[in-house]
Amino acid sequence: LGVLAVLAVLLAVNTVTTSSQTKEAEVTASEGQILELSRGTVQVTDTGPPPTPPARTRRGAAGGPVSPQPLVLIHCYACSLHWFDRIEPLLEAEHRVIRIDLLGFGGSEKPESGYEIPAQAQVVAEALNQLGVEGAMVAGHSMGGMVAASLAEQASQLVDRAVVIDM
Repeated sequence: LGVLAVLAVLLAVNTVTTSSQTKEAEVTASEGQILELSRGTVQVTDTGPPPTPPARTRRGAAGGPVSPQPLVLIHCYACSLHWFDRIEPLLEAEHRVIRIDLLGFGGSEKPESGYEIPAQAQVVAEALNQLGVEGAMVAGHSMGGMVAASLAEQASQLVDRAVVIDM
């Protein structure tokens, strides 16, 4: 019983200590950049072919070449954008690949609040707007899948397709 009491006290101290900790954003990826958004500061990578101007985007077979669809990769819980390090080089040869560290993860800011799935989706939406992304294929792994689904609900102009991996 004494061991359980000590364990409960240690967990309480840990909760108080970690809940008051905040962290500023920092670049942790070689191609990383920091975006200052209204809800916090996040790290993103944006690699692959540059975006095509909107007037030339997606004309299809009769109207000329189709610009590659941007791919947005959203990591799982307790991960970061580095979760996709091994697959990004395979994708960026033909696609614009955007990876984002959700708030509180990787190189993104760790604010005191804003970790709810809809709030994280709003952060991703604002980041994609700042990067000029529309009609993306958004793939989320585990918790990132919930963020991708919430993003598709909130900002359908940004998401053409949503992929949920292992949720």
